[in-house]
Amino acid sequence: MLIRQKLVCCFVISILIMFLGVEPIFAKLITAHHYQQGSLINPAVTIQDSSGAQRHLLEIVRSQEKALSVIYLFGGGAMGAKSIKRGIWCQDSFEDLHILRTLVNSFSEEVTFIAIASPPVFHTGQMGFQDRALLDFPRDSETYQAAYKAFIASTQLAVDRGLIPMEPYLDMGFQLLMSDTQQASLNENYGSVPVWQGVFRAPNEEQMYGVPAYWIVDKHGKVLEQPIRGNIYHPHGDDVMRLNYSLTDLVEAIHKHLGDQTTTDVD
Repeated sequence: MLIRQKLVCCFVISILIMFLGVEPIFAKLITAHHYQQGSLINPAVTIQDSSGAQRHLLEIVRSQEKALSVIYLFGGGAMGAKSIKRGIWCQDSFEDLHILRTLVNSFSEEVTFIAIASPPVFHTGQMGFQDRALLDFPRDSETYQAAYKAFIASTQLAVDRGLIPMEPYLDMGFQLLMSDTQQASLNENYGSVPVWQGVFRAPNEEQMYGVPAYWIVDKHGKVLEQPIRGNIYHPHGDDVMRLNYSLTDLVEAIHKHLGDQTTTDVD
């Protein structure tokens, strides 16, 4: 139903463009479902903590005393897969974690870092579990629970080893980054799809998961600039190696927004 509504909306917008020539309006509306600079995190957006409890992302951001938060979305533990020695299922996220560790060491007194780990929901079969175990099976089933517990344990192991520099939150249903096409593949065991699902996915994202990605937000949950994302260290399929940002880019962005927040507080 949600996808049908989106298609109808796009059709109506296209008609407006044909007859009214409202390209700026179209550009704004077509990306409305994807967060961008100036967006405010929906209060209904939820993630999970390591115990499985639902947490509202906006409440987590607003509960911090610091004026700036960096939200880091990444691929988490490898679920014990023997073929993945590094402990993180996403190669690009593994390579990028050194940036996160450096940022935490440099800015932890001024910035809150919120890491959110996603499981390989479309590739649990490659991790040694039933294919799509975290998507297509009831949450109280042995199939789901085995994959769930393996992801929790392997992500915690990466924390214990110092690979992940803080206790991460979890996006077990891959809700923050799921595309419309991926949503269309879900069955009734997944549960209801909230209207905010996929809001952290860039509208031009071509990769299946779209991790790693950094989002800089203020203490009110307002997105301060476009997500810093798109590093591909290990290409596969039709991908090619692409480095869209470095540690320097993130350091400069954090310094900029820390200065902006200081000015705002003084004003």
